[in-house]
Amino acid sequence: MYTIDFETYYDKLFSLSKLTTEQYIRDERFEVIGVAVKHNDGPTVFHAADPADWKTSIQQALNQYHFENEVVIAHNAVFDMAILNWHFGIKPKFIVDTLSMARPLTMMTVGGSLRALSELFNIGHKGTAVYDMLGKHRTDMTDEDIKDYGEYCKLDVDLTYQLFHKLKAYSTPSEMFVIDCLMRMFTEPVLVLDKDLLRKHLETVRNRNRNLLKETGLESRDDLMSNPKFAELLKSMGVTPPMKVSERTGKETYAFSKKDLEFTALLEHPDPKVQALVAARLGLKSTIEETRTQTFLGIAERGNLPIMLNYYGGHTGRASGGEASNLQNLPRGGALRKAMRAPAGYCLCVSDSSQIEARTLAWFAGQTDLVDEFKHGVDVYSSFATTVYGYQVTKKEHPVERHVGKTCLAGNTLVLTDKGYKLITDVTEKDRLWDGFDWVKHEGVVPMGEKKVVQFAGLSATKDHMIFTGYDTWVEWQQFIEDKDVRKKALNSANLPVEAFALQPWLRKRRLWTQTFTEPVYDIANAGPRHRFTVLTDRGPLIVHNCILGLGYGTGANKLQHALATSNPKVELDDAEAKRIVSLYRKRYACIPRLWQAGDYLLQALYEGYEAKLGVGVQLTAKDNKIQLPNGMFINYNNLTKRENPFNGKVEFCYYNKKLPKGIYGAKVVENVVQALARIVVFDQMVVIDRWLRQKTAADGITRRVVLTVHDEVVVCVPDNEKEETLKFMMDTMKVPPPWASSLPVSCDGDIGYTYGDAK
Repeated sequence: MYTIDFETYYDKLFSLSKLTTEQYIRDERFEVIGVAVKHNDGPTVFHAADPADWKTSIQQALNQYHFENEVVIAHNAVFDMAILNWHFGIKPKFIVDTLSMARPLTMMTVGGSLRALSELFNIGHKGTAVYDMLGKHRTDMTDEDIKDYGEYCKLDVDLTYQLFHKLKAYSTPSEMFVIDCLMRMFTEPVLVLDKDLLRKHLETVRNRNRNLLKETGLESRDDLMSNPKFAELLKSMGVTPPMKVSERTGKETYAFSKKDLEFTALLEHPDPKVQALVAARLGLKSTIEETRTQTFLGIAERGNLPIMLNYYGGHTGRASGGEASNLQNLPRGGALRKAMRAPAGYCLCVSDSSQIEARTLAWFAGQTDLVDEFKHGVDVYSSFATTVYGYQVTKKEHPVERHVGKTCLAGNTLVLTDKGYKLITDVTEKDRLWDGFDWVKHEGVVPMGEKKVVQFAGLSATKDHMIFTGYDTWVEWQQFIEDKDVRKKALNSANLPVEAFALQPWLRKRRLWTQTFTEPVYDIANAGPRHRFTVLTDRGPLIVHNCILGLGYGTGANKLQHALATSNPKVELDDAEAKRIVSLYRKRYACIPRLWQAGDYLLQALYEGYEAKLGVGVQLTAKDNKIQLPNGMFINYNNLTKRENPFNGKVEFCYYNKKLPKGIYGAKVVENVVQALARIVVFDQMVVIDRWLRQKTAADGITRRVVLTVHDEVVVCVPDNEKEETLKFMMDTMKVPPPWASSLPVSCDGDIGYTYGDAK
């Protein structure tokens, strides 16, 4: 086992605070000053670079060791291991990252710096010599400088080694394999980027942004820089201008600076017009899509695409995207996904765990009848409809009853698909739908019989069909019609993909009158994980919710649980039939609402200092503000307390992510646990796939790699002639439940392509 740390040249403009890790290490200014290495618990040795030739001298020093045959430890290992591979061609046998190991334990308290962690675990204090080396190349350093730097570097290695031994008690062998896999996605990049496609896309995005900025109404610099005028522009787009208390005057003022997080968060607002306006205010020349495309182009000029994923980047253990590219939220069907290619002679295999959270929820809640239906491939929609109507419902003979619901759209509704706008009656299951974020799959158009609809702006819908107004807020169609401000918010929340702008045939007429009549209506079942899709009105696109039973029953049960527990006060289920169906759902699947209540009891027990249990499929123990997971990890509700919600005045539980409070309640606890359990299932399956590929590579030396994971999918790059064998192994693996959940009915989908966009 080796522990390693590199010290490198940096200055005020060339540093990790100014550049991404990939940019910094691949930059022509990059220079290794020295490297410290510790073998097992032996003395740490510092190797200073030769001022005349840093690369050759460090290469010779590293060649003394056998990193390829042993475990190599570093703090922030993506940095040190990328240097090892990209500059010296060395790939460790196994990578250990103490920064990643610390995240589950300290991400919500002291963070992950070596200095903070060393002090937390009382193993020593990090040195300060690095601050004296600002702007100094190896050739600028005196003998005393390099001696001080060497001692500083050796201390870092010794602290990292001790930290590893402190942290290993909080991790597991399986999780260490997950960390290693995520590290290699960055340090041993495989995917190549299509420069020509990226250049064309960049020009498209820039043209779109120029047009969007014109549409904001900006006529002069004064409009952009005047706080009152800028605030009015935001309000006209349905955005409430963020406010703050001025430190200088103590009075409330607009929060429009780069330091105001609520304001800079608008750079990722669903409405591209808002993005462009805020970017202009901040003095930026681009918006998120443009920046990402430029980032991809820059990487393409320097080499393959390193995938930066933060282990335990989320509260429930999910990985989060890092650096400037953040590959965890690239829109499906977009140019950036299609620009990510397998190298020549290789292919990408993608396997996606099917409805893993919905299946896990049913299993965890002990809803055994629903679990059995998933397991045996029963049509769960027909099963629940049978409960609703009191007679046997089948998909073929009772299509309306099978998809009971109150919220529907008329047959002349135009739906945005990846093949253009289509009448809802012409949409097929082969079409992907735009949900405001991704091109998503669905389970087909559902005829809902004849119902009373209200027509407005060219769209006919039942009055209680849900319309998206941004930031997880929904209103009924009737409220959209009656409230001008609501209309502005909804129309600014569609967040269309670039390719959809050429398809927009709206603004034909300005039909703002309303009509009420009865006609055949339709809905779309289970439109992606967010259960929503985009339709067209004469005023522009809207995001609408798909049938609520598609959310609550079967594949989307977890999302229904969350929605019912946090129901928007603007949504009133006053229709007798809707109430009857919801009541039947809760009775039919009574274990799920009971699990929400158990989550409330768990929070109260933790708050009062008692131990609590949660779950039926597997019973989890909670104590000391932590829920222990079956793989030995945990969900941490740091500093659990009660507070008055500043928005509604209600007293609620909250926990703290460093200094920021986050509200928590029973249903949300269940969602957290289900997401964490689903994450364990998928990541453990990823490790099995990764180890299988490594064994094959060890036998013949041909590269085979897990190159990416996004939510519930695993992406693998293998030789083209092995794609069918590989996809079969991946799908076989992802259909096997873990030992702690042998009755969990897992399943998966898979696909193959030469680009990530084609495969997924």
